[in-house]
Amino acid sequence: MRKLFKKSMALVLTSAMAITGAVSFAPQSAKTVKAAEKAVYSAYTAFQVNGSWASRANWADSKAGLNGGKDYQVEVNDKKVTYNYLKHILVNNADAKEPVIDAGIKDADNKITDNGTYTMEMTNLPMTGFPGMKSEDNPRWNMLDICTDIPVSEKNVKCTNVKVYFDGETTPFATLANAPYNQQEETNNGVLDFFIFDTYSGNHKTSGVLDCEAAKYKRFPKKSMKIEFTISGIDFGKQKVEVPVANGPMVDQTFTAGDFKYKVTERSMSNGKKGKVVISGIAPAAAKKSSLSTVSVATNGTCKYDVTGINAKAFQNSKKLKKVKVGSTIKSIGSSAFKKCKKLTSVTYNKKVKSVAASTFEGCTSLSKITLGSKVKSIGKSAFKGCKKLSKVSVSQKVKVSKGAFKGCKKTIKVSGKKANKKYTVAQIKKSGYKKVK
Repeated sequence: MRKLFKKSMALVLTSAMAITGAVSFAPQSAKTVKAAEKAVYSAYTAFQVNGSWASRANWADSKAGLNGGKDYQVEVNDKKVTYNYLKHILVNNADAKEPVIDAGIKDADNKITDNGTYTMEMTNLPMTGFPGMKSEDNPRWNMLDICTDIPVSEKNVKCTNVKVYFDGETTPFATLANAPYNQQEETNNGVLDFFIFDTYSGNHKTSGVLDCEAAKYKRFPKKSMKIEFTISGIDFGKQKVEVPVANGPMVDQTFTAGDFKYKVTERSMSNGKKGKVVISGIAPAAAKKSSLSTVSVATNGTCKYDVTGINAKAFQNSKKLKKVKVGSTIKSIGSSAFKKCKKLTSVTYNKKVKSVAASTFEGCTSLSKITLGSKVKSIGKSAFKGCKKLSKVSVSQKVKVSKGAFKGCKKTIKVSGKKANKKYTVAQIKKSGYKKVK
């Protein structure tokens, strides 16, 4: 489940949404208590509103979240800001003067010691004053949910009689008899997360949530919001166990580490399991480097990620880049990845990449040679279009070539490799429309 500017900056546990830009986090992991002790659970309000892209972030670090209350530096709209889970919400609209708002949050943290009715409140939530909340911006609730650290092993737990109040009103803005929990495994990560609104209900399997598109629900707090709910079915005689939860940026969000910008494709976990990322660009600090090598593991805070690919357009229009070493963990390189890198002279593919995607090296006017790894079986349309200096292609297998792959190349291209592989590849290049090959 998916920059908070794209339709999604889900601040709940989700990897199914397309999200880029600002960082958001998953609910804190449950604590381990002695078998003789009675379990105590946390619950807290999470939400996401498009238009302003306002939201309440969730945290995975038990030392930082509802119990720790520490200040952290997080990236919002490409800026470092101080965020405190106990106090703040985020407003990630590009026009937001203050991306971090002290919301006057009152959660049900560490108060669920028995089945019963609980209340959570935000006393400073002036959504109607946020950028992007005018009627022409078509703002709406994407999600409103009650996050808990109650494990899904508590199969009989229900969240019922949910009531949402605005600005001290005595009549609820919204009511829901039974709030379904997020059933998507990658999202709930073993804890119960009960939804009131959910644009992504198809992914989360939260049928029965309120229709956030309905006109009657397109209202927002001028100052405050309160949620009442009833929890039932918890077996407090059970030992509370540690539940691994997702850490760090959401899927499709980005972060910078070392020489590169990375896009998350799979989140890391609080039990130390690594996530996965693809390279999405060059870090500002490395923009003047002429030679880059990919790394196998990227680190963001305490989270670690296997680097598995290079995203489409990742290095496009790089003005300084001359050489790239594609590391052994890279399995894919997206289309136009090196397009118009006019100083690029050579790239060596590793043994895992299976194709040269469309327009990968289009307009790389200094590229003189390319060595294709043993798994590369195809070259896409316009892959080497306009590579005027390209004269050497090395293959260790038969490579199928798309029409126009070498259009605009000026020199005679010499293919090297085993006789049968060379013969087949040369025939394919000629078939694609490029005759100056041997």
